[in-house]
Amino acid sequence: MAERVDKIKIVRFKFFKSPFKNSNFSPLQPLTVAPLMQQGFTYMMLLAVVAVLGITSGVAVQYQSKISHREKEKELLFRGQAIMKAIQSYYVAGKTVKLYPPSLDALLHDNRFASKKHIRKLYIDPFTLKADWVVIKNQYGAGILGVHSRSNKHPLKQANFPVGLESFELASSYSDWHFVYQLTPKVPLINKNGVTK
Repeated sequence: MAERVDKIKIVRFKFFKSPFKNSNFSPLQPLTVAPLMQQGFTYMMLLAVVAVLGITSGVAVQYQSKISHREKEKELLFRGQAIMKAIQSYYVAGKTVKLYPPSLDALLHDNRFASKKHIRKLYIDPFTLKADWVVIKNQYGAGILGVHSRSNKHPLKQANFPVGLESFELASSYSDWHFVYQLTPKVPLINKNGVTK
């Protein structure tokens, strides 16, 4: 009897037609669609990973750009103040006649002395990457009071500037950051007896 049941099964499966053309479909194996669903799921996961990587790399690039911008800004403050202090040093070094330097090169080689430097080196502008500072001359055009950058980028720093640079808070671009040494007239100090010091 068992032998007859097996023959009936074989005959039955012999005439079963495969729903898939050119496939190795066997009616003895259960029909599964899991591999097809897994392929679709894998594809969707791959798309999701690519999208997440794209977003995070874009954010990372913006973050790195902002860090670079902030570093250049700090360097501009340092270099501008160094030039401003060098101009002050040049002016103060004149014992009898106080003069502003005729050029930025005069800060490196002061012709009034045998070997005097007021600045270690002439710095380049960190934004333009050139020594193309715009010089600010005095009212007679004979000496340099200070410098400023040619960059029109908007400053990130808007507050807490060093003493003497408070005007930078109103700046709309780095070209508005004027590193200028100017004499401020001394205000006479009067003590309680009315005597001027």
